[in-house]
Amino acid sequence: MAMAPNRTFVNRSQVEVQIVRYSFFAAALLRRCPRLVGRIHSRYARILNIQTPDGQLLTLQGPGALQAPCAASLAEEIETCAPHLAPGDLVAQAYDAPVAMRLVTANATAWDGRLRPLANLTTAANLRDTADQLARWLTQHTRAQGIAPVLAALNGVPVRSPLHRRFCNALTPMLAGSNVSADSVEDMAAQVIGLGEGLTPSGDDLLVGFLAVLHLTGHLPTRLHHPAWLDSLVANTTDLSAAFLRAALKGHFSEPMARLMQALYSSKSCDWQARAADLAGVGHSSGVDAMVGITVANRLLAAVGTTCQIKSLN
Repeated sequence: MAMAPNRTFVNRSQVEVQIVRYSFFAAALLRRCPRLVGRIHSRYARILNIQTPDGQLLTLQGPGALQAPCAASLAEEIETCAPHLAPGDLVAQAYDAPVAMRLVTANATAWDGRLRPLANLTTAANLRDTADQLARWLTQHTRAQGIAPVLAALNGVPVRSPLHRRFCNALTPMLAGSNVSADSVEDMAAQVIGLGEGLTPSGDDLLVGFLAVLHLTGHLPTRLHHPAWLDSLVANTTDLSAAFLRAALKGHFSEPMARLMQALYSSKSCDWQARAADLAGVGHSSGVDAMVGITVANRLLAAVGTTCQIKSLN
């Protein structure tokens, strides 16, 4: 992945920002880059993405829940602490590096956003109930947002949108076959990655939610742990979305996603609806699209558990 072009810094003081909290994924990345972190890849209203020399993306944001699997929150909002930074500017951790921005991690706390298999999650009844509850919530609160209408279409409601029809065509064979093999997941992924608009297209968000369920239930086919199958597919999407997908394969997710997953499958009384509302507020429709993926994966695994057709898990 190519780095952004060089920039010339004229009469500009170095900006120093304090990281107060970051994900385990971000902490590991910064440990690998003790001096030069990389260059600013892209800037938006409230985030900066920094690209490392090996192509990884680190998302810097203001205070609040970590919005990316590899994210760090600062003591202040991006607009306040780094108003003049732009793509191409160098970012480092070392004091002596001639860069536009220096990151300070002293006293930062790390948050573990990894999803690991939990016990007692794989009964068909539990999975079906989870899918039904989340589908009802989406229908009630986000009926027409993003690709939420795809859930109704998969239940036989006529679909008018060409985009939604493409999603149905990608998901139906896997659901009809009631298997969660590596081949079926790869085929579905090939059809949805890059499908839709935005920094993280709807198809990518759906796949992130789908993979989150496979991680938490222990149903992720072993072959999918290796990123080689994904490498050619992410050429069809954005750099930021590709970073989310690569992280999802390793079990790393944004904080709103991880919090919802933990609440949905908690054995204790937990207000998962509040977590769903938090995730629904992420992006234009990214959170909703991810919850569609969560719902589809639960439906699939419920069918798999009913028909005993789990295939190629090793």
